[in-house]
Amino acid sequence: RQAVVEIRLFGGFDIRVDGAAQDLSGLKPKARTLLRLLAAQGGRPMHREAIQAALWPEADAEAGGRNLHVAVSSLRQALEPGVARAGFSLLVRDGEAYRLALGSRATCELASLELDMAGGRQARVRGDLEGAAASYRRVLELLVGELLPEDGAAEWVLEPRERCRADGVEAAQFLGERMFEDGDLDGVVWACAAGLRVDRYHDPLWRLLIAARERAGDLGAARRARADY
Repeated sequence: RQAVVEIRLFGGFDIRVDGAAQDLSGLKPKARTLLRLLAAQGGRPMHREAIQAALWPEADAEAGGRNLHVAVSSLRQALEPGVARAGFSLLVRDGEAYRLALGSRATCELASLELDMAGGRQARVRGDLEGAAASYRRVLELLVGELLPEDGAAEWVLEPRERCRADGVEAAQFLGERMFEDGDLDGVVWACAAGLRVDRYHDPLWRLLIAARERAGDLGAARRARADY
């Protein structure tokens, strides 16, 4: 039976197999980082040389390759204990690349966000604004915190983190503007607040939030929002 795997990345990393949190504290730090690095690819393969450059930048190719082999082996055994070497199904190798195999019984927050963003954009092209709004709402519901905050300013996490920030702002602005037109002022406040958690310096969201507060007649909240802005 294929296990049900759930991977959370926003606000802190967590992986669960069949509903049980996985204790990876026995792994070396680089093996745990490898798991987060692959999770940040959203199921896409990552070439072994790119992995080695991200995790062991000072090592030569031979040493980096050995380090990667050891990290992959220990991570596989931790994620799928008792499985024979040929039977590992979660962390797989594709030629010269590795990936997390996110099958039909696996969920990954980042992969879900990317699917919803793509769905929202496609819906807008079709003129399906309700469908776009539903997709973008799910995006904002996923963005409950920074992508992999435990990895700090590691170079490999900056690009996907920035992509998530841009996606969140795009989703929030579309939702906020649409709700403002529909007169759903509480919805505008929710969308703007969600977007500003992602990017506190996004001017259009601040202006939209203030306008919604003013239209609702809540002048005190409008003043506070203007002061924060």
